[in-house]
Amino acid sequence: MFSAYRKALDEAESKEAHITAEYENKREALTLKMQEKMKKEASRISKEQHLKDYNPVAFANSITKMKHQHDEIVSEEKEALGVVKTTLDNDLSRVSVWVPPVTELYKIVSGSQHTANYVFRVWFTLIPVPEFECVPGDPIRVEWVQINARRDNDIGCVGNKSPRSGPGHEGLQICNFQQKGFATNAQSFYNYNSQPDQQKQWWREWIEENRPIPKEN
Repeated sequence: MFSAYRKALDEAESKEAHITAEYENKREALTLKMQEKMKKEASRISKEQHLKDYNPVAFANSITKMKHQHDEIVSEEKEALGVVKTTLDNDLSRVSVWVPPVTELYKIVSGSQHTANYVFRVWFTLIPVPEFECVPGDPIRVEWVQINARRDNDIGCVGNKSPRSGPGHEGLQICNFQQKGFATNAQSFYNYNSQPDQQKQWWREWIEENRPIPKEN
């Protein structure tokens, strides 16, 4: 799941280590050069002239030049590491595109021979819905979907829909069954309490058999 993150971080850490080692070598080389320069200057002072005649200007200028070289090395390293960071930020942003969490899924009640061009779709919630006393796995809304034409999406072909309005079986309208598992009377919804006992039973049985999350006893 996190392999893309790990790959981006590994690549950035590898580049960082390479850059850090490269510029450590540059700083060390400059320091050795400065050390050699100081040794030669100390030798020149003690052996080649009287102390009272020593003029430090030339030596100071060379040290100042080396100081500028050191600053350039530090600046270049900082810039190179900044490029690595920007690349990492972009890579992480690319693999971190937010995907909305799935909170619902649906199951289909097949249409009967009298409802051949439609199916009855039941949406189940995967999260609690306290407003309607729903727990994960409860049906939350229903809709009729036309299937006799090309379906470019799951929205445009929805012919009729009904959201939950209250808790329990009574809070959601249901379809009419021709027989168990086969919905009829396309585009029509029925109040649970107004249906005959057989229809209520078929509905309850279908819901229990198709719940995406079993209901706890």
